[in-house]
Amino acid sequence: MLALRQHLASQMILPPGTLARASLSGIANIETGFELPVRRQITVNRIAVGAYRLYRRLTRRANASEALSMTRHAVQVDDRESAGPVADLLGRSPDFHVTVMRLKLGDYLVDGRFLFERKTLPDLVTSIISGRLFTQALRLAGARLRPALILEGTSNELAESGMRWEAVQGALITVTFFCAIPILSTRTPEETVRTMLFAAQQGRTYAMGSLPRPGYRPTGKRARQLFMLQGLPRIGPERANRLLARFGSVEAVIKASVEELCAVPGIGKPIAERIRWSVAEPFSAYRVMAAH
Repeated sequence: MLALRQHLASQMILPPGTLARASLSGIANIETGFELPVRRQITVNRIAVGAYRLYRRLTRRANASEALSMTRHAVQVDDRESAGPVADLLGRSPDFHVTVMRLKLGDYLVDGRFLFERKTLPDLVTSIISGRLFTQALRLAGARLRPALILEGTSNELAESGMRWEAVQGALITVTFFCAIPILSTRTPEETVRTMLFAAQQGRTYAMGSLPRPGYRPTGKRARQLFMLQGLPRIGPERANRLLARFGSVEAVIKASVEELCAVPGIGKPIAERIRWSVAEPFSAYRVMAAH
C-alpha cells in the first residue's frame, strides 16, 4: 500500500479528498499519509487551486442557468402560429422559453397553465361567419386549463371587415357568458406578448400563496400608515388620523394600552379593547411552546 501511495505521489495523482498543505520544514503532509517534496507539493497546490476555481466557475454558471430557467416562463407555441409576429416576439423575449409543437387546443400554452387562443379582428369576423369561433370556445371551455381568448387589433380593422358591431357583440357575449371564456383585448402583437407575461407572472404569485390586495394602494409613508391603521377594527379615516397624530407611528399604536387608546377622541373602551385583541399575541401560545 505504501509503495502504491508513493507511486501516485510521483505521478501527481491524488485520491479524492486529499489536500496538500505547505510546511516550513519543506515537507507536505497529506491526508493519505504520504509526503511530497516542496517543489512537487507546490505544483500539486497549484493544480488543486486551479481545479477549485474551475469548480466554482462551473457551479456559478449552473446556478445562474438554473435561476434563469426558474424566472423564465415556458411557452408552447402551436406550429401553425410559429411564423407569426407573436411567436417571433416570444422567441426574442428574455422572459420566455419557447417550444414549438402541435397543440390540440389554443395557440399558446404558458407555464402549462394558461391556454391562449389569439385572433386578430379580421380573423374573429371570419370565424364568426364560419361558426368556428363557437366550436373553438366550447372546446376551450372543456379544457382542464385556464383558457382565454385574445382579440388583437383596433376598431378601424373591425370597421373595415364590414360586419355590424351588433353581430360581433352578440358573438362575444356568447363566448364570455355561455362558454365562460375570458376575453382579453390587445392592440398589437407586442401587447399580446405583454398580456401573456402578466398572466404568467400573476399565476406564479398565486401559486406561491400570495394574493393581491384589492382597492386603493397608497404611495407616501403617511398614506401607508393611515391605510394600515384603517385595517384595525372600527377604525376609519378620521380615527386613523387621530391615532397617528397622537402616537406618531403605527408601531406606537399597536403597542399602546387600552387606557392610552381611550385617551384618543372617538376611541372608546370597546374599540380600544378590539384593537388590543386584534394586535396582541395570546400568551397561551408561549405556554404551549414552553411545555414542549
